[in-house]
Order: sequence, then structure tokens, then C-alpha cells
Amino acid sequence: MRAIMQTAMAGFHLYSEYICGMLISITIARSLTTAEYGLYSSIIFVASVFTLSVNAGMNINVTKFVAEVKHKSPDYLAAFFHLVNRLFLIRLCIAISIIALVIWFDFDFGVSASLVAFILLGASFKARYMLNLAIMKGIRRFDKVALVSLIVNPLNLLAVIICAVLLPGLTNFLIIYAVTCLLFWLVVIRISNDLPSAQFNEQFEQHYRSRFIKQMISATFVVIFAGFTFRQSQVLVLQSSDFLEAAGFFNIAFILSGAAITLVPGIYKEILLPKIVVARENKAAVGEVLQAERYLIILAGLVIFPLIIYAKEVIALLYGERYMAAVQPLQWLMFFKFIGLLKEGANLTLISHDKQDVLAWVNAGVFALMCLLSLLLVSNYGLMAAVWVYGSLSIVQLIGYMRFAKPFDYKMMPITSLLRILIPGICMALVVMFLNRYMDGWWRVIPGSIVFIIGYVHLLVFFRAFDTTGQRLFHSLQRKSPQPLKIYFRWASQRLTPE
Repeated sequence: MRAIMQTAMAGFHLYSEYICGMLISITIARSLTTAEYGLYSSIIFVASVFTLSVNAGMNINVTKFVAEVKHKSPDYLAAFFHLVNRLFLIRLCIAISIIALVIWFDFDFGVSASLVAFILLGASFKARYMLNLAIMKGIRRFDKVALVSLIVNPLNLLAVIICAVLLPGLTNFLIIYAVTCLLFWLVVIRISNDLPSAQFNEQFEQHYRSRFIKQMISATFVVIFAGFTFRQSQVLVLQSSDFLEAAGFFNIAFILSGAAITLVPGIYKEILLPKIVVARENKAAVGEVLQAERYLIILAGLVIFPLIIYAKEVIALLYGERYMAAVQPLQWLMFFKFIGLLKEGANLTLISHDKQDVLAWVNAGVFALMCLLSLLLVSNYGLMAAVWVYGSLSIVQLIGYMRFAKPFDYKMMPITSLLRILIPGICMALVVMFLNRYMDGWWRVIPGSIVFIIGYVHLLVFFRAFDTTGQRLFHSLQRKSPQPLKIYFRWASQRLTPE
């Protein structure tokens, strides 16, 4: 029951964050020209990179170490918070110094330097907000994470809507971004005021400090390299190559694909790291990783296939006909996001074994490849070249993660198990595409998606794609359901019972 509640709270956080973020993106895109929206996307990407550089590698390790310290030595939590605060301030000062040099040398951001400085000030507060969320995830206080989202995300959306109605413009939307970052920080500070006060402890420092810093530095390079490679870097490349409209189209495809892949599988993924850290302490990490991979892929199928089928209708409804050039990039990015999910088992295995230095080397190689391909292809061929570069890098990263995770007892999901998940999705996608021939307009998305989900889950049971956890779930539902459903759940439970 506790795991279900944690998943629900994590799900609320992700749903509110991504749905509000998507609505904000839609509102801004409809209020600006396609070229202005491309410039807006590039500036927000720079702010995201700044935030990334401040707490890159800290968030994931804070979540991991908080879970570990709370499990093994809860009295050390206050000392750990003291260490984290010191390191955060050091990194913030370094990031500010670097960006000040960039502004000093008159780098052309497309807007005034004072506005860029104000945006980056807001990004500093957002970095601290994200760090506090990482702490709350580590102690599994997903109720507080959900409460923060309940307050700040609707306010952010409301501010953007008011701006779009009263004072639409590139500068005003950027100011709103900076102000809401400050609001995020104020709310999370108020919500997390019952955490232990930071306090220095020499014994803790001797035991954990060097290990944490080593993992943080390795993870910093992982996040920076992966962030530059996979977090809308192609938007910046397109913008700098004078493909401003293409930058906007790629950004829309990236936002929608990222939201879709995060909203369903991401709910489950959100609680995995602290869970696997504790499982490793109890010598049960291998089973947790295998189960995590299976259910991440199953959940991904719920959104990947429908969004690929209905990409045209979704973009027309949300962004309008002038953004239809984003349809094909969206379809391909959904496929490449699925490939990215396949690496999560290897990723979690390496993190749980303190091997983030290995991840850093893999992502450094992927980053170097990204620079080469972007220079040769994206700067010359534009939008679809950016999409294919993104996909190629996803495949290379997957191969690298799996190769280096094998010595640490990582086992890729068997091909037969993967096919048992993919075949139901492909079969139902073909059925829905056939039905779409007899329906017109965007409204067909709803019945088509419902048919897909029902048929997909049924075929997953038929092909025995679920493990014993699924069998126990259907067995439990059988006892609590009315007679017609009870017959179906009994069949599903029996079908999934190991022979």
C-alpha cells in the first residue's frame, strides 16, 4: 500500500509538472511567431543548462545517499544536509563566474544582457528548488513533493496565461520564467521546513564525504554531457544555424515526446532509485532492476504507440496547423525515447554500484559524437537531421551502458520477454490504424486510444508479458470485482501463473 501511495504522489508531481509545462509551451507558442518561439526555446535551454551546471550530479546522488543514510544511519541526516549545502554554494559560485564571463564577452543571446542575467538569477533559485526535491525523494516524502507541485505549477500556468492575454511578447514571457523560478524556491523552502537542520559532524565527514564527492563529480560529468546531448541541444544548434522555425518544431516534438514518456513510465521510474538502493543493501538489487525494466517498457507502450499514431491530431489540436512540420519529428522522437528507456536497467545497476565514473566516460564519448554529427549534419540539413542525430546518440548510449553494466551482474531483459511486450503493442497499433480509416477528425483519438489500451493489456496477459507481480494483482482484483470482471480476472490470474 505504501508503494502504491508513493507512486500516486510521484505521479501527481509528474503529471502536474509536465501537463502545466506543456500548456505553458502551447500558450507561448500560440502567442509568438515561429521564429520568436525558436529564440525563446534557445534562451530557456541556456537557462536549463545553467541550472544543470549548478546541481548536475548532485540531485541523483542526494536522493541515493539520503535513502542510504536514512536506512543505515538516520542520525547522520543533518550532517549530510550540511555537506550538501556547502557543495551547492561552491558550485553556484563557479557557475555564476562562468556565465558572467560569457556575458562579459558579449555573446549574442538575442535579447539584452540584463534580461539574460535576470533569467539566470531565477535559474539559480530553481537549482536550489530541485535540490530540495531530491532530498524529499530520498526520504520518500512524495507527499511533500506532490504538495509543492500542487501550489507552484498552477500558479506558473496562470501567470503565463495572464501574460499571453494582457502583454504577450518574448521579453515578458522570459520575465515570467525568472519570477516563477523564485516562487518555486520559496514554496519548497516553506514545505520542507521540518527537515533536520544542517549540522556539521566530523565522524560523518570522514565516513561519507570523499565517497559522496567522488560520486557527485562523476555524476556531474554524466549529467552535463547527457544534458548537452539529449536535453534540446539540437534546438540551440538549429537556432545558431539560422533554422529558427526548425528549432521551434524540434522543441515542440521534444516537449511532447518527453512529457509522454515521463507521464506514464516516469511515474514508476520516479520512485525506483531509493527503492533499489535499499534493495542493494538487502542483497536484492538484481531482481528489482529486472522488474523495473519490464514494467517501464510495459508502461511506455501505453503512450508510445497511440502518440505515434495520433501525432498529427495531437499537434493540430494543441499547437495549430502552422506547427504541423513537427509531426514527423514527434513520431521519430517517441521511438528514440523508447530506445532510451531500454538503458534504465543498466543505468540503475551502475549507479547502485557507485560506478558513475563509467557513466561519465560513456556520455563524454556520446557528447563528442554529438558535436561531430551536429556540425556535419544538423548545421547543413536542418530539422530531420537533428532528429536522426538524436536517435543515433540514443542507440550509442544504450550500447555503452549495457556493455559496462555486465560485470556488475546486469542482465538485459531476454529478447523473448521484450517481444511479449512489443508484439501486443504492434498488433493493437495495426488494429487502431485500420479503425481510423472509418473515422475522421481529432475526436477519433479518444475511442482509438481506449481500444488500444484495452486490447494492449489483454494481449499482454495472453502473451504472459507480466511477471508474478501482475499475477498477484489480477488475483487480488478477482476477489473484489463484480461477477463479469471476476471471470476475466480469474482467467488473467491463471494465465500468468507460472507453469
